[in-house]
Amino acid sequence: MATCKTSDYVQVLANCQFQLKMLEEADATIDQARNHFGRTENADSIKASIAIEKADFKTALDLLHGVQDKMPQEVQIQWFFGSLLCGASELGRRLSGGWTRA
Repeated sequence: MATCKTSDYVQVLANCQFQLKMLEEADATIDQARNHFGRTENADSIKASIAIEKADFKTALDLLHGVQDKMPQEVQIQWFFGSLLCGASELGRRLSGGWTRA
């Protein structure tokens, strides 16, 4: 995990790691942004992408619901929810209690 000075740099680095399928590194890097740089909506969106790639759909939903609460009109969040719906059969098997928030 790299030590980063700005939130934007951390998010770009984590996104690059994600694209390279370096999921554990991306997760650790984005946690820096979430823990040290105030507003976390963008970092949480990246973390949700990592969770989707890891098939951790409950975590992804929890993160996306948090972002949606803060940014209800954000189009990218709707795209993420659509991505999750495309995998609805696996998501349904993994989540108990249906499509409600945890």
